[in-house]
Amino acid sequence: ASYPVAKPKDFPVIREIKPKVQATMDGNVLINALASAAEYCAGDETRPVLNGVAIFPGEKLDIAAGDGFRMAYQTISVSFPIEEPIIIPHEAVSLISSLWRHTTPDSVSGDSLVERVLSKRQVDVAFAESEKGSPAKFQVGFGNVTVQVVPIQGTPPNFKQLIPKDIPTNVQLFPGELERAVKRLSTVAKDEKGIVRLSWTKDTMTVSASSDEVGKVEGTLPVQADNPGEIALAISYLLEYLNGKEGLVTMG
Repeated sequence: ASYPVAKPKDFPVIREIKPKVQATMDGNVLINALASAAEYCAGDETRPVLNGVAIFPGEKLDIAAGDGFRMAYQTISVSFPIEEPIIIPHEAVSLISSLWRHTTPDSVSGDSLVERVLSKRQVDVAFAESEKGSPAKFQVGFGNVTVQVVPIQGTPPNFKQLIPKDIPTNVQLFPGELERAVKRLSTVAKDEKGIVRLSWTKDTMTVSASSDEVGKVEGTLPVQADNPGEIALAISYLLEYLNGKEGLVTMG
C-alpha cells in the first residue's frame, strides 16, 4: 500500500526555546490529567480562556477546564515552578495525548517485568516567556517527539473558587450501573429537555425522567450515601462523564 505524504521541508523547523522553567515529571500523571480536563473545554471562540486547559502554579499543579456549565478540576502530585497560570489549547492537549499513546516508550529501568510495568514514564516540560516579538511557548518532549504550543493569552477563571468547601453529602456508586440506568431513560429524558433526576437514600438511588406522552419512568441502583439528597442534571453531561469510568465514583 502507498499513502500520500507531505515533504518535511514544507514544514517550519522547530526552533529551540530558552526556557524560564523546565522540569522532568511523570508523563502519565500530567498528560492523563490534561486529557481528562480537555473534554470540558468550551467550543465558543468568543471566550478563548475557556477553550483550553489551565495549569495553575503551586507545590502541586492544579489542572482545570470548564465551559460555563460544567468543569473539571484535579490536583496532581507533580511540580512545575511557573509563576502564572498557563492555558493550553484543547486541540494541543488532544495532539499531545494522541502522540503520548502512540509513541514507543523509552527503555525503562528494572530487571523484572513488574519493575518495568511499574516504572514511571517521564516527560520533559518547559515554558519560555515571550520575547522580541516571539510568543510564549509551552513545550513537551518524550522519546523522539517534541511539541511546542503557543498558550492562550488571558487569565483563566478561578475554578477552585467554584467548588464548595463544605459538601453536605457524598454518594458512592458504580458508574456502570448508573450509566445503564440513565441510558434506559434517555428517550423519555429527551422529551423533557434532556433532564434526568437523581434522588437517593443512604443505600438506594432512584433515577427518573418523565414526559407528557409516557409519564414518569424510573429505575433504582444500590449506593452508599452519607445523607439523603436529590439533584437534576442534563443527561448528555452525565453520560459523557460516566462513559469509560471504572471502580467507585463519589458524587457530592
